Amino acid sequence: MQVKFTRRFILAGLGAWAAGAAHADPLATSLRPRLRQTGARQVSQPESMLSQAGTSGDVAWSVADVKTGLRLEAVNGGLALPPASVAKTLTALYALESLGSEHRFKTRVYAAGAVRNGILTGDLILAGGGDPTLDTDALAALAAQLKAAGLHEVRGDFLVYDGALPFVRSIDAGQPDHVGYSPAVSGIALNYNRVHFEWKRAASGWAISMDARTERYRPEVQMARMRVVDRKTPVYTYANNGAADSWTVASQALGNGGARWLPVRRPADYAGDVFRTLARSNGIVLKPAKVTGRLPGGAVA
Repeated sequence: MQVKFTRRFILAGLGAWAAGAAHADPLATSLRPRLRQTGARQVSQPESMLSQAGTSGDVAWSVADVKTGLRLEAVNGGLALPPASVAKTLTALYALESLGSEHRFKTRVYAAGAVRNGILTGDLILAGGGDPTLDTDALAALAAQLKAAGLHEVRGDFLVYDGALPFVRSIDAGQPDHVGYSPAVSGIALNYNRVHFEWKRAASGWAISMDARTERYRPEVQMARMRVVDRKTPVYTYANNGAADSWTVASQALGNGGARWLPVRRPADYAGDVFRTLARSNGIVLKPAKVTGRLPGGAVA
């Protein structure tokens, strides 16, 4: 049997999930298919399954008829929990239907101007295409391709285009500023929009670093800065000082050493900062990045 997941199907499922408060009381048992007689054990009631599994934390689910909205079964059906991977599944299905399985997100480099004898007289543009998997290794490959193409000087500006997606400062504004799973979202996202903070006890205080590391590269960044402050709490504070993500950390919370990923609130500045470093390692010096929401007319990839 083939099932076609359509936009209407997905939206109907979301509507049924969201209407949980209006559902009728759950049935004592749901309509489960009968197991073939292959020695398999009969399925027990959900509460018994949870008890036998010994799961920790809060667990909740609801099974509903997508046509009528009637709730067939629920465990902790009134408990409000983040949808988590359920929402990811629906998002993935919608993306497959809308974009197709052959779609690929691409990050490109454009030249706005003529290139003669390895010199670009106009601007160089790093253009994000909404790729959620873009990492430092991929940017390093782009920088190496510029060198291989014979480019060795850029006389215009260096632009970072982030207009492929709307900018959102935090996935969930209710989360603490320092949690790595709630960074900003924009048309360009490097390393899941997270920067690596590491600290080690030094002779006087701590040696700290902020970088965009992968297994192959570890470029330091300037757009995210950390300052150790003599205090116990709060552990982290964040401020946008107009030029960088400005962090402080409580010295009494550091211990002898450690590391963590912090969220990036300025994704285009982050990607531009890292790409400048990687381009410079290939002999190409770029000006500090300028963020733009529009691609210049006539730019060539």
